[in-house]
Amino acid sequence: MGKSALIMTLGLSLIIAFIILKLNTNATQGVETTVNKFDQTHARLIANSAVEIQLEKLRQDKNLHGNFAGSLFDGSYSGNISPEDANGRIIIRSTGLFQTISHYVRVDAERKSVTAPPSAGAVRIITNVFDKLIISGGLNISGFDHDPTGVRIDSLPAIPGITVDTQGQIDTLVDKKLGINANAEVTGLGPLVKDKYSIALPSGEEVDWLGISEDIASSADTILYGGSGDKFENFPNFSIGTLANPKIVRIEGNVQINSANATGAGILVVNGNLTLEKLFWQGYIVAYKDSKIDIKLNGGATVIGGMLLSGDTVEITAGNGGFTLKYSSQVMQLLHENLVSSRFKILNWWE
Repeated sequence: MGKSALIMTLGLSLIIAFIILKLNTNATQGVETTVNKFDQTHARLIANSAVEIQLEKLRQDKNLHGNFAGSLFDGSYSGNISPEDANGRIIIRSTGLFQTISHYVRVDAERKSVTAPPSAGAVRIITNVFDKLIISGGLNISGFDHDPTGVRIDSLPAIPGITVDTQGQIDTLVDKKLGINANAEVTGLGPLVKDKYSIALPSGEEVDWLGISEDIASSADTILYGGSGDKFENFPNFSIGTLANPKIVRIEGNVQINSANATGAGILVVNGNLTLEKLFWQGYIVAYKDSKIDIKLNGGATVIGGMLLSGDTVEITAGNGGFTLKYSSQVMQLLHENLVSSRFKILNWWE
């Protein structure tokens, strides 16, 4: 009886010891699996974040390509951006490394196209902004065609100076918004309203103006952030873009450009209060969301191209220097040929 009890006790002890050992082994393996999974996830996060970083850099430098490397999240990454092909496609390869674990990512992307708004009129005013549109001061809008320097070309066809959506808007524009402003001139394709204003309805137009405005605004190469309330941020040396290399510039907040030689080319998107001393812009201006463009008393703004008023509220106030807009099919064609989007569409994302 004593021997049997001893044997049973020893056997039970061995079984318990084996179970404890097995549990400890499983626990160790579980910890190792958890740690390994964490390292894999961390390496994956680094590799994917590196791709996002390169896509953001490509917004600022559209010719960026070649090798890249860096440190991130207590790990490192390296990779390569292929040169852009004829279809605007690139390949980004990225490897993230954390501890001893690496993760590889390949992304195929295609540059999204940005098209300057079609020229239904030198200035296009859409319905949602019309009731809250304020225009005052010296305003000169011409739908006659001009070269990029502003010289009129009579051999090319003219377009209306302004286009709106309804006949009622034409009447209101003439009687209440422009008619009370003795300094307003709107010339271009006839027949003229009241023998004075080149204003018309668009012909067969099916354009998502708000969608175009959103697309352009989100494709900005440069964003100028201004102040809020009564505070303005000053940008004294404003010179962005050329017709050979046009840019999309977005104004956010209260921005003041105090320069007698402010120039640029491309698409200028205004979402806020823009105060100008003087500006010569070749391209398009989009008054977007809540916009106010204020030209100082002795300054002046000249735009060679076109303008879209698509915001919720738009106010244009021109001092003695005035606001001059001259339609130019040549400028619009150069924008179409040379404007490059800063955004990419992801075609494939492999891991």
